[in-house]
Amino acid sequence: MSQELQIPAMRGAMGDWVFYVTLLPFSEASERVKKTDEVHTSHLLREMIQRALTPRSKAIANYLKSQPQRFFNAVVIGVYGGRPQWHGIQVKPSELFDPSKLSERVAESLGILTLRGDEKLFAIDGQHRIEGLKEYEREIGREKFFALEDEICAIFVAHSNTPLGLQRTRRLFATLNRYAKPVSFSEIIALDEDDVTAIACRDLLEHHPLFKQGRVSLEKKKSLLPSDRRNFTSLIAMYQATDIYLKDLDNSQWDKFKRVRPSDDQTVAAFILKAHKFWNLLVKAIPQLQKVQRLKTDESLPRSYRSTAGGDLLFRPITPPIIAACLVRAKQFGMTDEVFFKRFRRIPRALNKPPWMGVLWDGINMVVAEKNQELARRLILWMINCDPEESKIKSADLRKKLSEVLTKNPEEVILPRKLA
Repeated sequence: MSQELQIPAMRGAMGDWVFYVTLLPFSEASERVKKTDEVHTSHLLREMIQRALTPRSKAIANYLKSQPQRFFNAVVIGVYGGRPQWHGIQVKPSELFDPSKLSERVAESLGILTLRGDEKLFAIDGQHRIEGLKEYEREIGREKFFALEDEICAIFVAHSNTPLGLQRTRRLFATLNRYAKPVSFSEIIALDEDDVTAIACRDLLEHHPLFKQGRVSLEKKKSLLPSDRRNFTSLIAMYQATDIYLKDLDNSQWDKFKRVRPSDDQTVAAFILKAHKFWNLLVKAIPQLQKVQRLKTDESLPRSYRSTAGGDLLFRPITPPIIAACLVRAKQFGMTDEVFFKRFRRIPRALNKPPWMGVLWDGINMVVAEKNQELARRLILWMINCDPEESKIKSADLRKKLSEVLTKNPEEVILPRKLA
């Protein structure tokens, strides 16, 4: 049983819920709030919840450990058992404020919430944040953790451990998760000050001539309609391509690196310059992109670039990330960026013709399955001839993969021509 705890609180009501908005020290949240699975009797449910919590809790702990400007949204905590007590408080008059002018609603909302220590507390919303606190405590040690002055905003609601009470709490859990609006991808790129790829993308949107006139779709989806004659690509595709090109660590280390802004501004500037280099080289290699770059704000893309008949491979958002991935792979074979783009310029890009018909285009729609994208990457690497000795990219293997996608016998498959 924990000791008695007094916490500052505001009391409010919404619908038939009475809730208490409080400030809860990290140490108290970690010690008192149990995992959601601990209030389930079903072993299967407990295992399922724990499996979902573990990976993100470690990421949150790393965020807390490495980010001095850390901040959390409020967590919603269910309370059952014990006897929590609410104590209203009176505001003293001062030279600057006369509490007699407080409305009755405001006056009755200010107080102290006392927890005796025998309550059962569990997170209805914010399970990952609570588990992240516990993981953070394990990593830095209990003494150092309890010395922290950090607090989280915790909203307490009463829970009744009865069939009707369980139903009521489950409904609240579902409501919070169903109707909470997640931050969109475009909002992350617009606001994230830690992710170097997001920072670089913002600079591209503001300063690169291909994008600064708004030739990139800010919609939440990656794809573009054939009728979209405004945008060259989508923000998601732009971010993915830039991210692939900037990444200089393995996937897990790169994800970890992007959670904390580099302390050296020169490092950030270097990533921005590298991002501009990728798009500069692409534009320099492709006359059609040079034309897009010269278009006036009110001018439309030529219909032939993207249409219901297919159009140019490059003007489908699936392609920039594929190009970036191929470039990274080609560099592993010793090919420079400049040579890659010079060769990429010469490969066929008409979607309704080989080698893309049946691979990325079915005659009506784009085909975006991962196996098709992987085959597209192999085809590009084959055509630019980055592995002339076929040490890794073998004709027999490529013919087999292509025959599987096209549902033909390997003997019937004709590989595209390699560039000399």
